[in-house]
Amino acid sequence: MSFKTCLFQNFYNTAGLLNMTIHYFLMLSFLTYMDSNRHTIARKIVNTKNNPNKQKVNQVIYFKQTKDVINAILRHICTNSRN
Repeated sequence: MSFKTCLFQNFYNTAGLLNMTIHYFLMLSFLTYMDSNRHTIARKIVNTKNNPNKQKVNQVIYFKQTKDVINAILRHICTNSRN
């Protein structure tokens, strides 16, 4: 399934889109802000299997533009959505 097809299907599935929005934006804690170097940062909390004592780890991804953050989040939602 292509990225555009996934967005098209999710656009008309309002309940599914709302559910995914709540899950991915709140549960995965995506936070975007601008740091001192004017780079947009997206943080997400993920589970790690490598270290059983440390259950969650912060992954910090650096983007130069806000649109890159939005595209990455939408791709993540479409890749992990259940069809």
